[in-house]
Amino acid sequence: MEKVEMISRACEFLLSKRSCRNVTMDEVASDLGISKRTLYENFENKGQLILECMEFMHNKLFDKCSKLESESENAFDFFMNIVSLMWSISGEMFTFTTELKKVYPEIYKRVLTKHVQFTKSKTGRFLEQAQKEGFVKKDIDEEFFLNIIELNMIYSSHPDFLKKNSKYNEKELKFRLLCTIMRGISSVEGVQYMDSNMDKWNKRIKNNL
Repeated sequence: MEKVEMISRACEFLLSKRSCRNVTMDEVASDLGISKRTLYENFENKGQLILECMEFMHNKLFDKCSKLESESENAFDFFMNIVSLMWSISGEMFTFTTELKKVYPEIYKRVLTKHVQFTKSKTGRFLEQAQKEGFVKKDIDEEFFLNIIELNMIYSSHPDFLKKNSKYNEKELKFRLLCTIMRGISSVEGVQYMDSNMDKWNKRIKNNL
């Protein structure tokens, strides 16, 4: 078995268990159909296996993002496509990464740093392109915008916030908050474009939440 295939299948197994604390190398080897010795010939320990799995998953995500960028009609479509993709995987990743932070903090920090750098890069490209297209105002604070998007993803799922806005379900609330943020940075043309595509985006993103 090629090492890349081994990592790919190990990722699926770890995510299915949603555990980096309790899963053993014996269990991983058994699921992959290889000997424990073969596993240790490729990975020094479970920490190295998890690190390579996380980097593999993030690289796959980054490749998907790049593909979406090339296929999107414009910056706004690209942004909504990226949000849809991120939200589609957030459920299966949340429990695993939360545990990873506790059990392997250095691995978590390394992976998080890479993810944040990539996100900032894509956010910068989105804002630059959206400004060129006339959809976004020129005086936008990129870091502030990124922080607001992150807070939306975190707090729109918080029980207290959901309770205060109980007339909306979680999917509706996430999308409404996202659109409110987007409207805040949009030009008149950008708002008009959002209004004409709202139903399409709403359906796409809600299906992935």
